[in-house]
Amino acid sequence: MNQLLTSSLISFFRIILDDVALTHLTFSNEFTSAVEQKQIAQQKAEMARYRVEEAEQRKLAAVIRAEGDAEAAKLVSDVSLLRKNQPQIRF
Repeated sequence: MNQLLTSSLISFFRIILDDVALTHLTFSNEFTSAVEQKQIAQQKAEMARYRVEEAEQRKLAAVIRAEGDAEAAKLVSDVSLLRKNQPQIRF
């Protein structure tokens, strides 16, 4: 388009253009609506990805918490067994 416009201006008016900028463009309502719908769909997809990531982080936190609780319970059990098997000295 730029080349066509430039060649037309040169041949008719003997004007040489270095650059052309199109401004104040308007689009049909259908096109504008399609662009808006695409943006909405992209935002929904991003929100879904965020929710999945959040769920994965919560799951990982629950696993780590459960492992910590299991380790704590094992340590308490081990200490109880040591105390039970330890000779007691009374005065």
